[in-house]
Amino acid sequence: MIPQRKILKGVAIFLTCYMIAALTWWTYSLLKYSQRDYQLNKEILALESELLLKKVQMQFQIDSIADDTLFIKSNQTQCNNIDRSIHYFISKETQKFQVFSAYNPQLQILKIHLKIKKKLLGSINDKLEAKTMAWLGEGITIGILTLLVIGAMYIYIDRIIQFNQQKSNFLLAVTHELKTPIAAAKLAIQTLVRNKNKDKQERVLAISEQNMDRLSKLMERILLATQFESTLPRANKQWISVSKIVAMAISHAQFTSDQLQKIDISRTSDFEIFCDPEMVKIAFANILTNGIKYCEKDSESIKIESFIQNGQYHTEFSDLGFGISPSERLRIFQKFYRIGDEKTRSRQGSGLGLYLVKSILQLHSANILVTNNHPKGSKFSIIYDSKQCKMT
Repeated sequence: MIPQRKILKGVAIFLTCYMIAALTWWTYSLLKYSQRDYQLNKEILALESELLLKKVQMQFQIDSIADDTLFIKSNQTQCNNIDRSIHYFISKETQKFQVFSAYNPQLQILKIHLKIKKKLLGSINDKLEAKTMAWLGEGITIGILTLLVIGAMYIYIDRIIQFNQQKSNFLLAVTHELKTPIAAAKLAIQTLVRNKNKDKQERVLAISEQNMDRLSKLMERILLATQFESTLPRANKQWISVSKIVAMAISHAQFTSDQLQKIDISRTSDFEIFCDPEMVKIAFANILTNGIKYCEKDSESIKIESFIQNGQYHTEFSDLGFGISPSERLRIFQKFYRIGDEKTRSRQGSGLGLYLVKSILQLHSANILVTNNHPKGSKFSIIYDSKQCKMT
């Protein structure tokens, strides 16, 4: 993992932990506030009850009061009159309390007690429960949204870092790809100047021409990739057989005699496709070049098959190379992307080959799939649009 990605991961973990802790504390504080508000409401009602009893005591000149209860000593008739008067007085003062009275005929004592109405107490409890659920819901929602935002930012910035790293790798690769043929051409010119032997001059010129072709193809790939990035290039389509495009691709790739021996064309069906031959040739050549490049030295061959299956037209390229892990199979078609295995990093390449393959095939309404080959290696399967194909 590159240092920037390590830093990004550390920052993301820190922000996530910090935001979770902050939201937890914020939610906890709001819940404590709701609980305190509930307690204060109950205390206020208790004080109101105490004040109301004091008022009743003063209004009716009652001497005895204890534990929020009034005690009136008198005969039953007088107690009944006082009880009705107190009920009427309290009902005019407030609707928050319910009056409970009881007369003891043996002791001739009337007890009057105030109690908070159940409806009011239920309302206070309901408010507490509603506030609790609201604060919890708000905390959880904000927490989830915060995590989603942090996650989205992490993915976005990580992709930017990866893309920048891929661009850096591309620039290094292209610099190397440019440096090699230029150095070879320079050496060839110096050799021609010093050596007047005609046979040797011809060999040197042939090597120089190969290096210039290599340089020209690199420029062609870069130009085509730029066209796909901005506006789609115009395809000059015509009917042409797949076998002819395969032959053009092999010739275009300029393989050595040893490399050509590794290519096995097993054509079960030949058909024509409506396409731009030059573009599809480049796509085929890129797949073949990758297959040759990443094959082990002693591997047997790269197999090319064209066939029709279930009404669909296919071309498959099977190699016996290092293979591609499932996690890499979608990413290999990204611009500038190269597999991070040291076995493949040591090979020359710009990271544009398979990007161009995917782009060219999409332009022709074709799909490409990558699967494992048996016993090893990879299989690139191209599935054409049936409307763009016909039998020869």
